[in-house]
Amino acid sequence: MTPLHDAFAFEAFGARITIRAAESFASDVRPRLPPRARPITTEDSDTVYSVERIPPRSGSDHIKYRLTRDGVGIGSSRSLSEVCRELESDMHFQVALAARDFLFVHAGVVQWKGQAVVVPGRTETGKSSLVMALVNAGGEYFSDEYAVLDREGRVHPYPKPLSQRREGGPPRLHTAEALGGQQEAPAVPMGLTVITRFRDGATWNPQRITKARAMMALFENTVVARSRPEFALSVLAKAVTGTGGLEGDRGEASEMASALLDALRPPRNLMQGGR
Repeated sequence: MTPLHDAFAFEAFGARITIRAAESFASDVRPRLPPRARPITTEDSDTVYSVERIPPRSGSDHIKYRLTRDGVGIGSSRSLSEVCRELESDMHFQVALAARDFLFVHAGVVQWKGQAVVVPGRTETGKSSLVMALVNAGGEYFSDEYAVLDREGRVHPYPKPLSQRREGGPPRLHTAEALGGQQEAPAVPMGLTVITRFRDGATWNPQRITKARAMMALFENTVVARSRPEFALSVLAKAVTGTGGLEGDRGEASEMASALLDALRPPRNLMQGGR
């Protein structure tokens, strides 16, 4: 395997991670660090990744790259870019797991008029396309992967590159900067929880939901729901206080984005849900 010459460590939201890679790989890895990553010493890390080059076997000209976390292999490919994408995805999840003072919820998020529009959902639920449409309609990009809530229930930006899936090819990435996202943007209160599913030909005609329903949808998409349920419920209860929620099937994201933002107007309790 290629010797590992370069090691760098960072902390983000309380997670401490070291990445070891050959110098020639480091330039591919560093741009993929999580938001708010700041340098620390390698001795302080909780998790260690390695990206290694595996030489071709005798009679083969195929080079492979291997990714390990704490010495255990978690991915390999002939494509360094593919391994780096796997590293990026796993790093984000490890940050979400290790954060002690923040709650990570799988969701797309934009900020609008000082409040967060939160669309809970896992990968491949269409939240990235909806977030893109909301940004195009005037919202400020916060994240297409996690709503990050502090202990008071306020939502912080997690502006990783927005990833749009494409058939037959790698995802198309839009940098946070290109979308107007800011790592140091101030936290905002949650204003609207949107539970939606894409259905071909559907018209956006949502129903208001109770705060209990909004809280359950958020809890179901919380990374530490099983390992730290009391913490999760405490944060979410504060987050949904005084907020509204909408639920319904949607068609094309662009057709509902403006209407969705129009639903969130001051005062903050305009879209108040029932108990």
